[in-house]
Amino acid sequence: MEILTELNQEKHRCINGRLVAVCSKACYQDLQSRIEDAVFSRDKCAHRSDERTYYNGMLSVFRRRLRSVKKDLCAKGILKESFERVDYQNNLIDLREASRIRKLAGLL
Repeated sequence: MEILTELNQEKHRCINGRLVAVCSKACYQDLQSRIEDAVFSRDKCAHRSDERTYYNGMLSVFRRRLRSVKKDLCAKGILKESFERVDYQNNLIDLREASRIRKLAGLL
């Protein structure tokens, strides 16, 4: 019975060609790296170009899949939901520090 369940389970093809379960950390990490790559490529494109529109479409799909995988991983208890919130709060602290330093330097 386990073999049939495994065969019916959806698979995700990682950027290195390996097939993994859709609701796995490997899938989550692969989607994150694809998003980073697509953002880097999109940011090199000229504004209002068809190439930039293409990358924005890809990013939309990748982010939707990432949200879905994250939701499933959090429901299974594999991924902590508060993980990104902590990073977000740390980034806010870093931004405040950077703004204060810029203000002291006379840049703001």
